[in-house]
Amino acid sequence: MVKKTEPKATVVNLPALRKSKGITQEQLSKELSVSKVTLARWESGRFQPSLDYIIKLAEYFGVSIDDLVGYKGGSKE
Repeated sequence: MVKKTEPKATVVNLPALRKSKGITQEQLSKELSVSKVTLARWESGRFQPSLDYIIKLAEYFGVSIDDLVGYKGGSKE
């Protein structure tokens, strides 16, 4: 049986967004109901949040998912 996994992405802009809002890792981790260690791992790129958390983060910071993960878009040329 094949295990289904959720898509995940590195949230490269998370540290800058968090700092621009003037909140600590501890404050954001409480807001998202995750541990501070988990949030630190997301920020360092060691772990990637699930799509559910990526959506929550984008909504929290008022940015698109593309902005959160640093996607610049590609040319189809």
